[in-house]
Amino acid sequence: MNSVLTWSQPRDLTVYNLALVPQAGGVYLLIRGGAVIYVGRTSDLRERLTTHLNGSHNTCVAGHVRLGGVTFQYAMVAWEGDRL
Repeated sequence: MNSVLTWSQPRDLTVYNLALVPQAGGVYLLIRGGAVIYVGRTSDLRERLTTHLNGSHNTCVAGHVRLGGVTFQYAMVAWEGDRL
């Protein structure tokens, strides 16, 4: 099965912008300086992106977030546990 993801517009990784993210399953990109620094998947996009903003999910990404300039994009997908 071929699927095309519909990606959100890029947004700065801020508390304000995270409030606009759905609490739904999906995949996401974290971007800094035009380069993708992290690709993830989750059952709750808002919750997972918030953990990145707070620096509690991935220490490598936390360093980028502390430096600033991180944006994100996401695409909602059906979530079936470990299978997307």
